[in-house]
Amino acid sequence: MDPGTIVSDCHAEVLCRRAFLDYLLDAIQLNEQILSSKDGKFAFLGFLHFYSSALPCGDASIIPMTTEPVKKRGRYSGNTGDNSVIEPDDILRTGARPVVGADPKEPGTGYHLLGVGRTKGGRGPPSWSMSCSDKIAKWAFCGLQGALLSHVIPEPIVPDQYVFGPCESNQVAITRSMSRVQPTTV
Repeated sequence: MDPGTIVSDCHAEVLCRRAFLDYLLDAIQLNEQILSSKDGKFAFLGFLHFYSSALPCGDASIIPMTTEPVKKRGRYSGNTGDNSVIEPDDILRTGARPVVGADPKEPGTGYHLLGVGRTKGGRGPPSWSMSCSDKIAKWAFCGLQGALLSHVIPEPIVPDQYVFGPCESNQVAITRSMSRVQPTTV
């Protein structure tokens, strides 16, 4: 395959953003009313919802377990066979690896570092793609339109609302993940 022809990140959040970028390009070309135009620059006029049916991989998916011990489950649905128990002071794990350093992998809640950038998890070779939590945090700050479209849509297009569900979620983990990128003042 030629360089640049392989899609290495097909998580739903990324595919959804790619579809949104295609929509914006069509709206510019067709002069749709979802954009206002002035002096060759555009502004997005819509109300944007971001919906994901699962927690994004990475920091936002590191949440406390239930308050009662539960049997460990296999990847799909069967027991792991060892009848071991996950203790209530444990956390759900993510396969996403920290960009710098490594998770301490201590028992319970000390397993992961929190609030750090992570690459995508997986069983194959290490990925250079950032976790979905990191991408969503970046888009919440810089906008969904990306560098290319920011030349014609200079104001960041940021979702007005984020919805994660139906899934077991933890507002603290989602807030921690989304608030890591903050404007700095000089």
